[in-house]
Amino acid sequence: MTEYLFRGVSAEMHNRDQGRLIPKGENVEVTISRGDHDPDNNVVFLRDGTLSRIPSETNAVRAHQIQSGMHDGAFISLSRTLKCASHFATQGGIRPGVVYVINPELFEEYGVVPRFFDNPRYPEEQEVSIRDNDGSEISNNIIIKTIEIPQSKA
Repeated sequence: MTEYLFRGVSAEMHNRDQGRLIPKGENVEVTISRGDHDPDNNVVFLRDGTLSRIPSETNAVRAHQIQSGMHDGAFISLSRTLKCASHFATQGGIRPGVVYVINPELFEEYGVVPRFFDNPRYPEEQEVSIRDNDGSEISNNIIIKTIEIPQSKA
């Protein structure tokens, strides 16, 4: 049985992007430097060997998982759980959102590259980051349905 993945976005983003999977940048590899460390904005890089100071895809994924779009990375975030995606889509219930249900069995056919870590920064998110083969827009053909998530808090 297929284990689907989930992408949560605000209803506003869903409408603006017309349901398309558009990363914030096109870089498949990035370089991380000391200047990227910015605790005041919740961008914290640990000296734990998970990043390198040379351009790499690992840097691009880890940077994306800390701050979406950092260094114009080509990745978007998915979760293994509907609950987590719903939380991101609604910002914890304060706005309406949309969750895309994604079939990972279609990744190869549509040129989608998944990346995840055994030691992610935020394990509770159960994140899988994906990109297109060439770092451009990701094919919508991997989306099998959308779920509208209503605002639950006033």
